[in-house]
Amino acid sequence: MKKRVNSIDFLKGLTIVLMIYSHTHYMWISGKNYFFIFTDFAHILYYWGAPIFLFCAGFGFFIFISKMKSKNIKTTKIFIEVFKRAAFLFVISTIIYFFFGFTLAGPYTFILYWSIFQLIAISMVSFFLLPLLKRQLRIILYFTIVIFIAVLTTIILMFEIESLYFSTDGVFPILPFGSFYLTGMYYSDLLNAITKNSFNKFVIINLIIGIILMSFAVIFYGFLPFFWMRIYLIGFGEVLIAFPVTLYIFDIKEYKSSLTDIIIKWGKLAFSLYYVHMAVLAAGAVIFPILIYDLYMSGFNVYLYLLIVVVFTFSVEILRRIWEKHNYFLSLEWIMSKFTQKSMFSKEDTQIIDEGRIDLIEKDEMLNGS
Repeated sequence: MKKRVNSIDFLKGLTIVLMIYSHTHYMWISGKNYFFIFTDFAHILYYWGAPIFLFCAGFGFFIFISKMKSKNIKTTKIFIEVFKRAAFLFVISTIIYFFFGFTLAGPYTFILYWSIFQLIAISMVSFFLLPLLKRQLRIILYFTIVIFIAVLTTIILMFEIESLYFSTDGVFPILPFGSFYLTGMYYSDLLNAITKNSFNKFVIINLIIGIILMSFAVIFYGFLPFFWMRIYLIGFGEVLIAFPVTLYIFDIKEYKSSLTDIIIKWGKLAFSLYYVHMAVLAAGAVIFPILIYDLYMSGFNVYLYLLIVVVFTFSVEILRRIWEKHNYFLSLEWIMSKFTQKSMFSKEDTQIIDEGRIDLIEKDEMLNGS
């Protein structure tokens, strides 16, 4: 049986939906009067979305490198292709931040502010050699690097090593968020060794570990000395729960519905939709004080806020459907396709199950292979 790995696109699309909720809260409502539960929920979603998105990026990146490796492409050429994609991501995300920085937050002082796409770009360059190594060595390095990131983050923060703060400060700094990108690469690698008969065991084990990590994070949230420890527990917990479940639902059982199809399409256009929703948020932050100053400054009530979020989400979907009719012309994915001379969305299938093995052969998408 051959089909695309829809679970990865679904998870990326879902994170965009979560970002709309949390970013709308932070940019339009934060600091105003409203029910506190929305503050807590938005804060949780803000950090929940990033680990899953980074996991998906790392997952696809491993397949992207493995595909080139299978074609016997030289390492130098692989690096050039990776660097081109990484440079595109980094430059575009940095240029766009110029707009958002000066429009919403005032001038910024450091170009490396660790947006999620800057982190992905640097992770691509930093970890591109891993899929080219022997599998036993790769597995060892995955765990070693993740542990090293945790230890180094603790040392930098505990001993206040200011010269290394650039690696721990920012929106989603590589210490510790780079671990989730590596985890995605590891799981993409791992699935090639899982048989169809052992898949249920794989799902159950990951669910149990994920639930334990999430429970530990909730119980001991206030006692953990560093914020990154909470991020680790919550991030790894949600990844270990979300990925096996969605893989089982969308790729093994092949569940389909109109809603999930929409979310999957959002995932394929995640790069562009991320910045589209940020542009709408920036516009609202400028326009609302002019049109509805009193209401905006006093704070939307719960029902009005939920209405705004729903309208916001539907508006993004309407834009996507119109864009789809024009093959997403001038979207960031479209520009990337021209930049790398690849098709917009590869029509080649991704082999999930073949002769009892779960094999992820190819999923070629524009941003980073994710």
